[in-house]
Amino acid sequence: MTPALTFFVGLGMLVLFGWYFASDQGPRKRLLATTLMLLLVIFSIATIWPPQKKISLGLDIQGGTSFLIRLKPTFARGETRVSSGLSR
Repeated sequence: MTPALTFFVGLGMLVLFGWYFASDQGPRKRLLATTLMLLLVIFSIATIWPPQKKISLGLDIQGGTSFLIRLKPTFARGETRVSSGLSR
């Protein structure tokens, strides 16, 4: 979906939502609520369909590997460790 189409569909749903709250008649409210829910479900499915192209898989789901790098600090002559004062 293009951003413009997404905007206008969202704007139309917002208008229907306002009309739903402004309406006092029971049958009209039920019809608007049903229409809003159907539009919301259809819009949500259309936004993420097809899932292979829209959702990028993380490293854990793709089956890749990862590694951890640990750094060991080296101190020059004459330098003191700051962490010795923090361990009290």
